[in-house]
Amino acid sequence: MVNFKEETLDILKEHGKTFDDILFIQGNDFCVSNTKEEILQLMDFRYNNGFSGRKIVEDLIMVGKDFWLERHECDGSEWWEFKQLPVKLETEQKVHTFVIKHICDNLKEANEE
Repeated sequence: MVNFKEETLDILKEHGKTFDDILFIQGNDFCVSNTKEEILQLMDFRYNNGFSGRKIVEDLIMVGKDFWLERHECDGSEWWEFKQLPVKLETEQKVHTFVIKHICDNLKEANEE
């Protein structure tokens, strides 16, 4: 059993963020209009995050300036996944395919002559 609020604050802390860094919270259909205090109160409950079926809505995301948290689930186990906007690389190259050839796994290997 984990506390949903603590689970959320912990993953933010792991990545150097706090709940104050969250700009908005939404699902697929609307943005949550509750205050941050109300949201933290709603999140203050314990649930079984391991192999017991989904308890938290699947379309919930929390968005910051350069990151977001999204919910993931596999076989009833669920968790937050931290996503960060990628930094554009300075090295550029034209490609001729996005398809794997042989046993390559990445864009560079697929486009080697």
